[in-house]
Amino acid sequence: MFFWPEGGMKTLRLTTLSFLWFLALTIGVYAFICFWNFTAEDAFIVCRYAENLGDFGTIHFNRGEPVQAFTSPLHVILESLLYLASGSSLIPWKILSLAAWILCVLITVAACGRQPIPSLAVVTLLALPPSAVLWTVGGLETAMLALWVTSMTAIVCRERFDFPQILAVLILAAASFLTRYDSVIFTIPLAACSMLRNGNLKQIAAASLCAATAPLAWLAFAWNEFGDILPTSFYAKPPTLHLPTIGKNLMYVVQWLIFCGLVPLSLLPVLWQGLRRNRVCRQLPQPSSFRWLWMALGLVFAYSLTIATTHMMFCFRCFVPYLPSAAMLAAWQYRNVADNIESTKRQTRWEWTAMSCLFLMILFNAAHLWHTWRHSLEGFTLVVGEYRSIGARDYSLRFLRILREQAEEIRRDWATRRASAFREPRIFTFAAGVLPHAYRSAYIYEVLISYRHHYPYSVKWAADYIHLMSPRHGPVEKQLVKPLSEYKLVSEHEMIFDGSLEKLMVFYDPNPDPHTLPRRVSDPAPSIKNSTGLWR
Repeated sequence: MFFWPEGGMKTLRLTTLSFLWFLALTIGVYAFICFWNFTAEDAFIVCRYAENLGDFGTIHFNRGEPVQAFTSPLHVILESLLYLASGSSLIPWKILSLAAWILCVLITVAACGRQPIPSLAVVTLLALPPSAVLWTVGGLETAMLALWVTSMTAIVCRERFDFPQILAVLILAAASFLTRYDSVIFTIPLAACSMLRNGNLKQIAAASLCAATAPLAWLAFAWNEFGDILPTSFYAKPPTLHLPTIGKNLMYVVQWLIFCGLVPLSLLPVLWQGLRRNRVCRQLPQPSSFRWLWMALGLVFAYSLTIATTHMMFCFRCFVPYLPSAAMLAAWQYRNVADNIESTKRQTRWEWTAMSCLFLMILFNAAHLWHTWRHSLEGFTLVVGEYRSIGARDYSLRFLRILREQAEEIRRDWATRRASAFREPRIFTFAAGVLPHAYRSAYIYEVLISYRHHYPYSVKWAADYIHLMSPRHGPVEKQLVKPLSEYKLVSEHEMIFDGSLEKLMVFYDPNPDPHTLPRRVSDPAPSIKNSTGLWR
């Protein structure tokens, strides 16, 4: 039997590990470069809010109409500051998001002791899955929320709970809340852990008062300005407890937990310890704070069953902010095995096993990234998902481009209309991002933008232009409120969208009803008649 000399085996191990690091980093960097041009359509909603805040000093989508259609107040405010500083909103935000995600990776690597194999597992989990790459550069608040909760998790896992630590934890929880309200599902258990472990009521009260100032100030402002503390998306597309939907979401979440690598890479050290417990290593108990982290991640998992396949949650967006925190648990398992194996030979065997599995996961992620870019925004998901037949490339280069072109076509058509002399056009659109951002002066009707508690009428009656997609959203005649003969077709584009031939069309209504939509979500609706004289 042939045996490697000890020095040769060590050199081979280091060479292999270096190769894996090079492979992972190369694929990760190339993936971020390829996906850089991807932007979620909803990101342009925030851009319009941020630019209006910078230019006019109000957080309004339509000027003079205070409606909270955004889900992240902190995102709007920070992006507005970037817009004032640079003259652009989206690109600086993408750069900031990329920096935030890199910090998440570094924080997670530091939390696992900077050991090479646990660190490589972290990079494989955070820099290579399509969900992480896509939502880092997607233009939404995902990476910023990830930075807050990852920092919070790292502090809690150190198990030092003096006043500076508890203050930092609660401030990060407040920042997470202002980034996305539903983050409380994750942050409350970790905040509770910090407060219970500190035990000093005066310190807890002081830290809580300091951290709660900004969220309470925002909620007071939102109630006064918008008439409601919740975004319109909470009412238009709320979490659901519908059992068939929960079952569908469960399949979706489980698929993504496997495909992103979290389940297989987390199971490897657990199985290694379980199968070789008496012969290889001694198991150390997890830090007590990990129980709270498990609770927080469990609550996120349960919550994701109510929202995972909601519109604009594609590519596992609901879990991505918490992926670094979950990666800390996985990396701790790798570190625990490496630190407690008592035999050099068995240590070598474990390292080669881990590197082999990481190599396979890196290759799988490379294929997964390519498939997401070219074919499906939902990656390899088999059963459920929102965009399973359109890749990030076509979504960005074709779909968003058509929306921009249609904004310009409406602008040119409106310039020929008499009404353009005294007002801007009123446009109903199925997508409130790209087209409204490209035509910022236009008044926009859309499901989230036009949601009102007490307005049961269709806003399409008052629209000069109706922007629709067919057959995805139904037949054209069903999407219009008047007979087709009463409209003029202004724009029509075709593309293969999500596996079917779709038409994106804009119709002009020469006789729209007066605009009667209440200014705020909670304002009462007037009693009105449509152009035929009938009550609507």
